Amino acid sequence: MASSAAESIELLEGEQIEHDVQPAWSKWGGLITISLIGSLALVGIIGLVYVYLARSNHRYIITNQRVVEVSGVLGTSTTEYRISDIRTIQTGATIFEQLLNQGNVQISTGTLSDIVFNGIPNYQEVSNSIRKTQKELE
Repeated sequence: MASSAAESIELLEGEQIEHDVQPAWSKWGGLITISLIGSLALVGIIGLVYVYLARSNHRYIITNQRVVEVSGVLGTSTTEYRISDIRTIQTGATIFEQLLNQGNVQISTGTLSDIVFNGIPNYQEVSNSIRKTQKELE
């Protein structure tokens, strides 16, 4: 029961959604593995339920004005940056993620906190879209 971007955030006037991505299951690969092993003793089922709920309620949204991370299992938390405030964008992928065409995009504004979009499909396309929007806003 994944939510859409339109349900996750209120769009600003003139704002359009460019990307609405959800992390891949591989983001929680370690916990899934431990839970599957633990599920043999019925203990890991809690971990599997947590991963399902966490993934279902986790969104990375890129609009033509900002980037937003929406997450939460029992509640909802958002972190957002205006695209004009972004100073650096870093991308990366492990060998396993590359095989699955997934990767990470780390967005920094020069403050102490960053948004890291972990385990997203087409991560290069997402980062290039942010760069393109930055250029348009200059």
